[in-house]
Amino acid sequence: MNPRFAMRQRCAPLAAAACALALSACSPDYNWREIRQPADGYLVMLPARPASMSRPINLDGLAVTMAMTGARVDDQTFTVGAVRLPDSEPATREKAGAAMRAAMVRNIAGRETAAADVRV
Repeated sequence: MNPRFAMRQRCAPLAAAACALALSACSPDYNWREIRQPADGYLVMLPARPASMSRPINLDGLAVTMAMTGARVDDQTFTVGAVRLPDSEPATREKAGAAMRAAMVRNIAGRETAAADVRV
């Protein structure tokens, strides 16, 4: 048997598996697009056509409207939310942030294990 032919025969399944893996990375499931919300002050990348909604919420006594934009691909959900606070006082931001954090942790029946400031 020709050694080159034998080598090709052994490598064919490996090459087919590599091609299949490479093609799966090109899956159309995630169709990323840039979403701009100038009124809410953000730009985000979402993996599918987004849906938006807004609703009034109470953040520990602060009545605000939360605007949410999100996209779903299979069982994965990607969402961004924004609120406009009644003023720009640091105490108001801290109160709203603490109330949002507590509500998110409560919604998933979780507990906060670490926190850090993020500058945007």
